[in-house]
Amino acid sequence: MYIPRLAKLLFTVDNGWNRYLEKHGDSVSQW
Repeated sequence: MYIPRLAKLLFTVDNGWNRYLEKHGDSVSQW
């Protein structure tokens, strides 16, 4: 399956954001 570079980049950023939310979920829960 071919994944465009942009899609891969977005997925990487999204995954990083999810990890950030896991660490700082309490401080951004109001979002």
